[in-house]
Amino acid sequence: MATDRFQRINDLESGDRIRIHLTGDGPVEAGGVAFPNPWETSVGSVHEERKDPRKGDEVRHIEFHRTVRLDAPDEIVPPDHVVLKTVHRMDQENTLQLTFKQLIEDSPGHYTLHALGFEDLEVLE
Repeated sequence: MATDRFQRINDLESGDRIRIHLTGDGPVEAGGVAFPNPWETSVGSVHEERKDPRKGDEVRHIEFHRTVRLDAPDEIVPPDHVVLKTVHRMDQENTLQLTFKQLIEDSPGHYTLHALGFEDLEVLE
């Protein structure tokens, strides 16, 4: 199931409508914002990146990062945003994170990261 969920996230494209099931029953609060559960939203943008961490001249491993920026609930004011990130590391398990990134008021460019419990995701027609 985790592999299916990982693949569904990696197949998302800008404009896709999705329904995210958060951990628990009812709305989930993070950073003073109540996220509906389940939460229907759209994919805003997708960014992919390959990282080759090195130790000297030697590549330690290869990682593929995919960050999916989601259209946030109305209470969230840009530059605050919500991202769903996958990391595929060649020698380890895949990882998934759903994070609400909230700008720190007196510290431009710095964010407080609020992890949102993530159960499942459906792509809507």
